[in-house]
Amino acid sequence: MPAADASMSTSTTCECIISLCLTPFRQDPFLPFTLKYVGHPAWAGAVWDSANMADKEQPTVPVFMLFTDDDTTVGRDSVVSNLQDLVIRKGYTECEVRDYGYATVDSYETLFSGPLTDQTTTAVA
Repeated sequence: MPAADASMSTSTTCECIISLCLTPFRQDPFLPFTLKYVGHPAWAGAVWDSANMADKEQPTVPVFMLFTDDDTTVGRDSVVSNLQDLVIRKGYTECEVRDYGYATVDSYETLFSGPLTDQTTTAVA
């Protein structure tokens, strides 16, 4: 998962960024904040709060993280849909969704940017 840095800041007023990447690591269910190597790529997603990312004094940690066990577009869209649903429930009203592919921080594709609604969670690309 690309770590949050200045390149992840957004020039728009989006309140959060959902970053997606393909990674061979998963969250260890028994050891919080520990990733374990599983050997095949699958989608992972993280939600970053834009306000926290702008604060240079505080370390930036994701608001939510979600891992799948496949590398399909359906798996990616499922991660996005679930994370968008979580951020809506958390009270965010705008978000940007970025696909970093194989975790290249310098390059990403914006899949969505704008207001979040109940219909947003099914419309990614």
